[in-house]
Amino acid sequence: MCQRAANRFVLCALVFLAACWRTRRAPLRKAAFWSLAVLASAGGCESATAPSELEYDSPGPHVPAPNKPAEIIKIAGDDQRARPGDRLQPIVVAVRDLSGKPVSGAQVTFAVTAGDGFFGTIEVGPDGTPWVGRWKSPVSQVANGNGEATVLWFLGRHGENTLLATVEGEGKPLEVTFRATSMSSGYPGGSFALTSTGTSMKLYDGFAGGPYNCVINSGLLVLSPDGSFEGKGHFDCGPEPWGAFSFDVIETGFYAVSDSTIVLHYLKSNDTAGFFTLRDVHGVVSDGTIGFSYYGVEWRYARFD
Repeated sequence: MCQRAANRFVLCALVFLAACWRTRRAPLRKAAFWSLAVLASAGGCESATAPSELEYDSPGPHVPAPNKPAEIIKIAGDDQRARPGDRLQPIVVAVRDLSGKPVSGAQVTFAVTAGDGFFGTIEVGPDGTPWVGRWKSPVSQVANGNGEATVLWFLGRHGENTLLATVEGEGKPLEVTFRATSMSSGYPGGSFALTSTGTSMKLYDGFAGGPYNCVINSGLLVLSPDGSFEGKGHFDCGPEPWGAFSFDVIETGFYAVSDSTIVLHYLKSNDTAGFFTLRDVHGVVSDGTIGFSYYGVEWRYARFD
């Protein structure tokens, strides 16, 4: 716009100068001469640059800071096959920065996204002895000096199971998926009633209270063909030393059968007092009966469906 106005100004000035030059009056000719000189030196308008040519700092693609997570990759543990509840070979991921160097100290989150499996992590006791802790999904692990994080994955019920490993990158999470196949034992399931009723047992709650003297008076175990189960029990406790009370517990999870062995993997419970923890219980199944031994008590069930 400035250049257009300048061009009009110059055109008008030249017409004026021509008229002044044709006159014979010296003062007007002199004025025309100096005006022409000013126009020649000024160029009519200061130089301008189109907006598209202006220099500015382009944001460009975002580049992660050095030694910050830029990718997460699989190292070991993908595409495994096992029975429900089996512990797979360790799942290992590596966290790298933009230059491919390991990022130690990065927090990696592992979550079960298909199947109802759970995790085990290698813990170290006060005396330095390692042990495997069992945890529900999700769990977090810190990458070691090689930028690697490891978790132990216990498969859920039969079918495809998937696990998602995630680390926070700059601006977005970085993810990688592991897959495993849980193979069905083909057990048809069934409904079983507790026959060992009237058994006494000592229970402790999750608040360091107890022992409570309790008797289990009824129980039910339903094994579904899809590999899940539901267990129910009614307990009468007291009167000494905590007073008399009763409670009902309902627990769910998944199971695996191999030959005459059955394993119940407990995942959820309505037991808010913490009498029963999440656990794995091994038993024997034969001729329509199932037997377990845990909490110091024999649990015997008979099929009734």
